[in-house]
Amino acid sequence: MSHRGSGRGPHTVSDASHLDAADLARAVALRRDRLVARQRVPYAADQKRQLEIAMCLASGPRVLLLDEPLAGMGAEETERMLALLNELKTGHAILLVEHDMDAVFRVAGKITVMVNGRVIASDAPANIRTNRDVQIAYLGDH
Repeated sequence: MSHRGSGRGPHTVSDASHLDAADLARAVALRRDRLVARQRVPYAADQKRQLEIAMCLASGPRVLLLDEPLAGMGAEETERMLALLNELKTGHAILLVEHDMDAVFRVAGKITVMVNGRVIASDAPANIRTNRDVQIAYLGDH
């Protein structure tokens, strides 16, 4: 499978931002088929999440809504998922709900922090990290 005569090899989910919907659907199908073929072999949580994201990308969204995409992942899996999210954010707006604050600081351009359904801060990661209300609520009272 190659991109419309470009002569390039098979696409991966992480390089799919330039694909049209049909090419992306084929990339998703290829990825799904590879995972199905491995169904008796355990695979990492990030591989399953990448497949889920690829399936979402197949519809050509401009915005990705991700609810705790890092849940249940170890350090290596988290690193791979953060690399994917950093790639995707160049071509998509991403609304990320995540409790791993270190990961959020590494991927977000703007962070909105809520406590009990109320916004307590919304700013750039560097400003959120030093915000006293956020420190008390989530990062520990320093």
